Amino acid sequence: MNTGGLNTSWGVRSCRFVGQQLACLERWLCVPPQASLPPRFMIQVPEKNLDYRTRLQHSSSFYPSLESSTSFKVHYNNRILFIADLQWKNVSGRLLKKWEGTFNMDTPWLYLYATHKFHQFQRSAFFTTVELTVGKAFVLKGLILELYCKDDNAEKEGRVEIRTSTTTYLRASTINRFMKGFLHSQNEITSLWSQLIKHEVLLENNEHTKFLRFRLTSAKKEFNLTASYCHLEVPRKSNISTSVVWTDHKNPPLVLRFEAQLEEVKKEKMLYQKRGTLLFRFALCNKA
Repeated sequence: MNTGGLNTSWGVRSCRFVGQQLACLERWLCVPPQASLPPRFMIQVPEKNLDYRTRLQHSSSFYPSLESSTSFKVHYNNRILFIADLQWKNVSGRLLKKWEGTFNMDTPWLYLYATHKFHQFQRSAFFTTVELTVGKAFVLKGLILELYCKDDNAEKEGRVEIRTSTTTYLRASTINRFMKGFLHSQNEITSLWSQLIKHEVLLENNEHTKFLRFRLTSAKKEFNLTASYCHLEVPRKSNISTSVVWTDHKNPPLVLRFEAQLEEVKKEKMLYQKRGTLLFRFALCNKA
């Protein structure tokens, strides 16, 4: 047949290449949504009464959600020496990112079971929970760790709690606000071995004024430190003051104050005069 000078071999190779690609695509589409990897290792010596087997199995699924499962087992003479299982899944939605997982380990000496949940309901905030159960060597049932973090531009917040269904071992929280020339931090912590302790820091830094407040309080004691600085151009004057108050339920409050002032009185061509004042107070107040 006359081809009119056309190269038919190039067309045959092109059709063959397209057919190969279509076959690969067909095989890829037929791959099941679950894959499994089960390697095994085994040693048997009947004369020595030895039977050792190890098995590692992993499977993953991609529909309707991303899930993964891994297990590892060790058998020795018909006895299970070690079992470990790890499972996790991603059940995130359009507005909520959510991951969940479990870990299980069993040996003749120790049993461990842990669950983990991670929720990110905002781009700047997430919440995670870990629950732990331990048995055999020592017993610990339902220990829960909760952690919450938020980072939203000028405000940062965090909370942590360690507890069981009946006992709270540790609870702590912090809230921090940042702005230009401004900081406010509030913190609280309580535990099974100590009472509630509150901590607060307030800091302001402007062009003419500076202010600091530090407060530490508990059920029976309180420490309060306040310091300020102020500067005025007209009339030209600077003030510094510091106050410390210590309160204890067993003793009278202890108060310590320090104040200083520097003022420009005259500023002339041949005369320049300033006046300074220093005040120190120490008060031991009696109880009412």
